[in-house]
Amino acid sequence: MRFCTRCSMPSGGTRICGTSCCSSGCSSSWRWTGLPSAPCGELRRIPPAAATRNDAEGLTSERGGGAGVSPEASARQQRRTNVRRIVCAAAIITALAAVSASAQGRRAEGPGGASLLGLFDTNRDGTIGKDEIEGAAAALKALDRNGDGALGADELRGQARGGPPEGRRPEAGSAAGAAAMFEKPLVPRDDAEKKIVEAIRTMQQGPRYANVPDKHGRFLRLITEALGATRVVEIGTSTGESAVWFALALRTTGGTLVTHEIDKGRAETARASFKKAGVEGLITVIEGDAHETVKQHKDPIDILFLDADKQGYLDYLEKLLPLVRPGGLIVAHNMTPRQADPRYVEFITTRPDLETTFLFMEEGGVGVTMKKR
Repeated sequence: MRFCTRCSMPSGGTRICGTSCCSSGCSSSWRWTGLPSAPCGELRRIPPAAATRNDAEGLTSERGGGAGVSPEASARQQRRTNVRRIVCAAAIITALAAVSASAQGRRAEGPGGASLLGLFDTNRDGTIGKDEIEGAAAALKALDRNGDGALGADELRGQARGGPPEGRRPEAGSAAGAAAMFEKPLVPRDDAEKKIVEAIRTMQQGPRYANVPDKHGRFLRLITEALGATRVVEIGTSTGESAVWFALALRTTGGTLVTHEIDKGRAETARASFKKAGVEGLITVIEGDAHETVKQHKDPIDILFLDADKQGYLDYLEKLLPLVRPGGLIVAHNMTPRQADPRYVEFITTRPDLETTFLFMEEGGVGVTMKKR
C-alpha cells in the first residue's frame, strides 16, 4: 500500500515512487510505506497514521543505514546498490569500446572505405612519394567504375570489399596497384589506331554529354572485331565516342556504322570528331527522331547498339529485331535498375529466341542480347 506523505491518504494510482499524488487530490509526493529495507514484493499494509513515520524510515534505509535499521538490512541494500553500479559500469565500458572500435575502423578505412595511403602508396613505404602523387589521377580514375567523372561512396567502398587476402594483393596490398593491374590503357597496334585513340582522348576533354567510359568502349570494339561485324547500327550518337570505338574494329573487319542522333549540335560535333580520327568514311550520321528514321534500314544488322532514351529501347528493338541476323547482338547501355525500362528487360529476358546477360552492373550497366541461331 502507498500513502501520501502529507495527508496519509492511500494512493489512487499505481505509479512508482516519487511521482505524484494521492486519491484525495493532495499535490504532495508519496512513497511506499513498508518495512524500511524490504523489497517491493514484501511490503506490508500499515495504518494511514503511521505513513509519515514509516516513510521517513524507508528513506533513511535507502541511504544506507540509520536509526532502527538492522545491519543485515543495511548490508542487503548495499549489495543491491553495488550490483547496480557494476551493471552500469559494464554497460558504459561496452558502449565506449564499441564507439572506439567504430572510430578506429573509420580512421583506418578513410572516407568511403579506402584510405588515401592505401590507395596511393603503391610501394608500401608508408609515404606518398613524387611518382605516386603524379600517378594519383590514374589511381582515382581507375575507381570511377561508372565512368561519370566523379567518385561516389560506393566506388570508394568497393576497394574494401572482396578481393584476395591482404598478403596476396598486388603491390603488397596497395589498392592503386591492384586497380592498375587491371586498368592498363589501350596499346595502339599502328599509327592509324594511335590516331583514333588520340581522337577519343580529345573528345573526352570536350563537352561531357552521355558517352561510354573507356571500359565499355573497349568492350564494344572487342565484340565487333571478334564477331567480324560488318554492319553496326547505333541509336544515340551523342558526340561520337562510342561510334569511334566501333570504328577501331570496323576498319579491320571492312564494316560500316550507321548512327542516329536527334540533336543537330551533337551530330555536328560527332562528324568533326570522326574526321579528326580519320574514320569519317566508316560512319554515316542520320539526324532526326530515331523512332522514325530507323524505318530506313533494310539490310541485315550484325550489332545493334542502343544508347538513347531508355523508355524508347523496346520500340527500337521491336522495329529492328527482324533485321538482326541470327547470332547477332543487341547491346543496350545504362541497364542499371535505376535507369532501365522494365518492359525492355522483360522482353529480352523472356523470349525463347533471345539470350541475355548483363555486364558492368556497378559501372553503368550493359545488357548484351544474342539473337539465337
